[in-house]
Amino acid sequence: MNISIDNHLGDYVVPNQSKNGICVDIGSNTGNFITSQINNFKLFHFYEPYKPCFEIVRNKFINENKVIGFNEAVHHTDGLILELFAHGNHDSGSNGLKTDCLNEDWVEKICDVNTVSLETILERVGGHIDYLKVDCENSEYHLFMDKDLRNINYIGIELHWHMGEEKYNSLINHINKTHYTNDNCSWKFGKNVEVLFIKK
Repeated sequence: MNISIDNHLGDYVVPNQSKNGICVDIGSNTGNFITSQINNFKLFHFYEPYKPCFEIVRNKFINENKVIGFNEAVHHTDGLILELFAHGNHDSGSNGLKTDCLNEDWVEKICDVNTVSLETILERVGGHIDYLKVDCENSEYHLFMDKDLRNINYIGIELHWHMGEEKYNSLINHINKTHYTNDNCSWKFGKNVEVLFIKK
C-alpha cells in the first residue's frame, strides 16, 4: 500500500480558544494535522492503527517531546483485538476496523490491532482535552456512542457516511447532548463531512 505524506491534511477548524492546550489526534495518518498545528498546542497525543503510518508520524516528530503516539485503534472498549481493513481504492488513509460500521467496499485485511477507549484516551492526558481531531473511518461511532463527552472542549471530526444513516444520526444526536455545531452535518450517501462541535 502506497503512503502519501502530503495528502489528508483536511480542513479542520481549530478555534483560538483551544490553542496552548492539549490536542488529541485520532487517525493521524502521516501527521499532517500535527505538522500544521505543532506550534499551537502544548501537548499532542496521536493515535494511528496502521503501523507504517504510525512510524512515519513518530519519526517525523521524534525530537518533539510534546508529541506522544499510540499504535492503537479507537473503539468503545479497551483491549480488544480487531481486524483492520483497507478500502478498495487503496488510499493510504482509508483503513478501518471491521465492525458493523463498514460496508462492503472495505475489502483487504491489513492486520489485527489493539483497541483503546475514550476513557483511556482522556485518562492519558489528565482527564481533559482542549481539541480532539477525529478521522478514524467510521470508528467514531463506537468511540463516542454512550460516552461522556463533557471533558472535551472542541471536536473537529470527519463524519463518515459508510456507517449508514441510522447510526450516523444516532451519533449526531449523542454528540449534540453536550456539544453544538453551526455546520451542516446531515447524512448524505457517498459524502463524508468535516464538522466542528463546540461544548455547550
